[in-house]
Amino acid sequence: MKAIDLVHSFHIPGGAMETTNPIQEWLNTPIPKKLWHYTSVEGFYGITTGRDIYATDFRFLNDREEFIHARKIIEELVEGTPEDANGIKVRRTLQSVINAAFSPSTGIIHPDHTHFYVASFSAAEDQLSQWRGYSHGSSGVSLCLDLNSFRGPSNVGGLVSFAPCAYDPLKKRELIHHALGHSLISNSSQLDRNQVVDAVAKTVFDLQRILALLKNSAFHEEQEWRLVFSVSASNETKLNLRLFRAANTTLVPYVRYSFSSNPDTPIPLNDLILGPSSDEHAIFAAKSFLETQGIKITPRPSNVPYRPS
Repeated sequence: MKAIDLVHSFHIPGGAMETTNPIQEWLNTPIPKKLWHYTSVEGFYGITTGRDIYATDFRFLNDREEFIHARKIIEELVEGTPEDANGIKVRRTLQSVINAAFSPSTGIIHPDHTHFYVASFSAAEDQLSQWRGYSHGSSGVSLCLDLNSFRGPSNVGGLVSFAPCAYDPLKKRELIHHALGHSLISNSSQLDRNQVVDAVAKTVFDLQRILALLKNSAFHEEQEWRLVFSVSASNETKLNLRLFRAANTTLVPYVRYSFSSNPDTPIPLNDLILGPSSDEHAIFAAKSFLETQGIKITPRPSNVPYRPS
């Protein structure tokens, strides 16, 4: 978008108003019947017996630009707006809101104050890059899950989103643009203090829901869907949510997110693929194990002709 087109479509008093909510539409994207979770054999065992998924602290994911990428887009978008429009200090207003939201001392979106956890799924079945990246050298498994009820209420005391990642630059700008638009209302002399506070809070709320969904286009092949759970640091401590697991070079913080409110319900598994480098007896072992968990499906081998060096 050109700068003048962008600012005229914000929620500016006297300007054009948006008639749709692209953030809500994106977060309510219909969930595919099949979503895949690539993991190690150890992860497969833990998910199946624990009947939950691990959502990892975003700072320990494999994309080193998590949130940094989104912040760059925000800054570029703000810089592209004019200084003034309809009597409103557009750029100054937006920049002050963003600085406050990401402030290390008090910013709600700063990771010192709100912790973001992510569990990843993929619409891509039996994909080599996923095997290599997430299944312990391609010897793991890919779980095909029915997650149509996964948007239900969380029992972990935080804000939860479940939606596809956005890779397209125009879509990412559209989502951020909508979130920032709330704050321009706050610069109107027609509003009282409570209305101003509410308008800025809407911007922060929308950003909190979408930031972890904005991915660099280099990752588009993954066709990723994300469960994003965010919780204030103080609430997390109070509820004692944070757990840790050992990785090669560090401890990794995570939280558990249940597939069902009933702890005795098996995970919603409807297919399972074993990685290209699996043991020759892995299908027998996986099928036998699933039977002990009340799941009657027959695992199948990957069709990817990959042999790790």
